[in-house]
Amino acid sequence: RSVYTVTNTDNGGTNSLRNRLAAATGALASTRPALIRFQPGLGEIRITGDPLIVDASNIVIDGTDATGQPSAVEAFAARQYPTRIHIDPSNKAAANTGNFRITAPDVVLRGLEIRRTLGTDANVAGKDQDLVVFTAPSSAAHTGGSM
Repeated sequence: RSVYTVTNTDNGGTNSLRNRLAAATGALASTRPALIRFQPGLGEIRITGDPLIVDASNIVIDGTDATGQPSAVEAFAARQYPTRIHIDPSNKAAANTGNFRITAPDVVLRGLEIRRTLGTDANVAGKDQDLVVFTAPSSAAHTGGSM
């Protein structure tokens, strides 16, 4: 398996989430499953412009830390999310943009806090702003699980 570590909170560049995701999805299928993890204490990752797209199978994006936070058994209000992704699209009013798209089977998102900067309701067509979109075959992509 391959392990890719995000050490850069920028939208792009060496070891950014986009860069590590591109490396994992571009790797040969024989090197997967691929694990994308985050440097401890990295802080909030801000994604702007184009959506993040996971279009290769057998990828785990794991935001949990060495202590196991966020704990799956804690109440939501008590959970600590060491890995935060803030999606700030260039068009905040666009509806159904799917800012984080999972288009392949066997993709796992674990221990992440993902939020999006929203446009005002009056400017959003249909009042619908998708954050994470799963378009992989039914039940093949999911949140949680293990590698």
